[in-house]
Amino acid sequence: MKKIFLSILSLVFMVAAPFSLWGVDSLVLDECNLLSKNELNSLSAKSENLARKYNCGVYIGVVPDMDDIDTSYPDAYGVEAYAQYFFERYCGGMGNEGNGILLLLSMEERDYDLAAHGSRGHYTFTDYGKAQLEKSFLGEFRYDNWYEGFSNYLNELDRFFIAAEEGKPIDVGNREKSHNLPFSLIVGLIVGAIVALITCKGMASKLTSVHEASIAFNFLPQDALKVNDGKDTFIRNSVTREARQTSSSSSHGGTTVNRSGYSHRSGKF
Repeated sequence: MKKIFLSILSLVFMVAAPFSLWGVDSLVLDECNLLSKNELNSLSAKSENLARKYNCGVYIGVVPDMDDIDTSYPDAYGVEAYAQYFFERYCGGMGNEGNGILLLLSMEERDYDLAAHGSRGHYTFTDYGKAQLEKSFLGEFRYDNWYEGFSNYLNELDRFFIAAEEGKPIDVGNREKSHNLPFSLIVGLIVGAIVALITCKGMASKLTSVHEASIAFNFLPQDALKVNDGKDTFIRNSVTREARQTSSSSSHGGTTVNRSGYSHRSGKF
């Protein structure tokens, strides 16, 4: 009888325990009903496929506000602290290290946070990489295009995972991975056209043999003007000083991880 009671008690504890103790590979939680049922199902399927393909949790969270947080962090504040709380409560990450990437929105404050966890999460989503990743959704969120923004975000994740698996995560030293090819082609064509125009103008100017003279010196016979005594007199010294340009921005890449094991990129949408 005692063994049966202990078994039932253990089962009750497991059911009541936070879901994140086991870790989940994907989660799309919309507490504000921004998405339709079909949109929610589509995003959930995309996030699940990405998580299982790359062994890194993929999460989206939308909350009305940040009032229900029941813990504090010495190294995170505001939406970043709430993202850590959300990750631990609902997500958990994948594997022993809890690898994952979370996009969290708090609607009342219109705050967002990109939070990564685990060695795979930090390697894949560097500080520079997160700054590039936010461009995929911020423009849509500012116009309340929620499904489009989340879809762009998930689609962009695939590129980040592929780059990391190739050993070249999107970072300061690997910026070519994040170049916009159509834009680069357009810029190249414009620059090429300008260079060609300048070159043609220079060649045309050399073919012009007749022009208006502004002085009559060209019409004087050679040796018509002789200077018997000439000298140069130094009368003034002019020195121009220009400040050397310096940069305060960091040139190194990588990921900044806090003591709680998270890296962040947050702001307003």
